Amino acid sequence: GSLLFSLIFVLIVLVRRGIEGSPLYGICLARFDGFFLEFVIAPLAAFFALGTVFLAIGIYHLVQYRRKDKERQRRREMETAAATAAIHNTDTGKSQTVISWSTSSMPTRAKRNSSRS
Repeated sequence: GSLLFSLIFVLIVLVRRGIEGSPLYGICLARFDGFFLEFVIAPLAAFFALGTVFLAIGIYHLVQYRRKDKERQRRREMETAAATAAIHNTDTGKSQTVISWSTSSMPTRAKRNSSRS
């Protein structure tokens, strides 16, 4: 991929005869009539613009992910609070089976007696 850009630039320079050289001495010189603008500044500006676009897209998606993650965490906390309140608000004298989810995502069972003293 990256060598393709270099190949294209070399071919453009050769076709436009942007290189002057002496086969006898082996010295090559580049003509600077617009060379700097076309082959240095323009590609740098294009790649900078492309990189800025990708950076902006990445930051946008990161913010969206964090927002959704916070919403999931709030929802999980509300569900946990509602389940805890439901367990403690029962007035029956019977024992209940409470299922709690551990960090390993396997349910664990515990017997609770909901009678009040």
